Amino acid sequence: MKFTIFCLVVGLCALSCVRGDIGIDVSFSLTASELRCLGYDFLIAKCFAEGAPLDYCPKTVTAAWQAGYNSAGVIFEPCFASNCSSLEFQIHDFYTFLSNENVAYKHIWLSVDIKNGGWSNDTKQNDVAFKEMYSTAINTNIPVGIFTNMHSWMTLLGVNYAGGEKADLWYFDHDNEINFNDYESFAGWSKPSLKQYGTGKNCGVGPFNLDFLPNPYTTTTTGGSTHTTTDGSSTFAIPRY
Repeated sequence: MKFTIFCLVVGLCALSCVRGDIGIDVSFSLTASELRCLGYDFLIAKCFAEGAPLDYCPKTVTAAWQAGYNSAGVIFEPCFASNCSSLEFQIHDFYTFLSNENVAYKHIWLSVDIKNGGWSNDTKQNDVAFKEMYSTAINTNIPVGIFTNMHSWMTLLGVNYAGGEKADLWYFDHDNEINFNDYESFAGWSKPSLKQYGTGKNCGVGPFNLDFLPNPYTTTTTGGSTHTTTDGSSTFAIPRY
């Protein structure tokens, strides 16, 4: 699906085409064979949850590269349970895990999702927690993005909170629309970088989430070994995530 032109018939006589990449995000193990069968452009894997790195993450991310995917990203889900360490320690633990396991990734996505992680009902407590998580990630020189949507962000952090606006935004709205037409700016983000738009199941795999990225661009990965294109270069047309 690399650099696919997605065309949607509108009415009987108009054709609207959107250029971009389609990827998946998962919270389970996948092999290179399964990923080749699925045939998507990029993968994002949940790699940290409940206060600890997830063991399947390195093999799944590596499998995406082996399957010829353009890029791979990883998700950090914070833990607030009493038996979990500080968010600062969790971020450092995660970064050490990725480095030790030689995981190559483009972005670490920090999850701010009302359904996951055990956030507080108190926006002031969440403010402190988010600042600790975000500032630690930034200070570790990790390429950082935020996974959230307007409802989660405003419920957890408040309507006017704009503490992460300098990071890329990956938002979710399962409207099954491969575009950003539903997006309404919030928290300082005038536009998103990525959209989780639905779910899928194929090749005996799933369900998994489906993601849309318009206008991929050329860049390099962080961490892990160098991946080369067919022409021998060490850069890719990698989506911004």
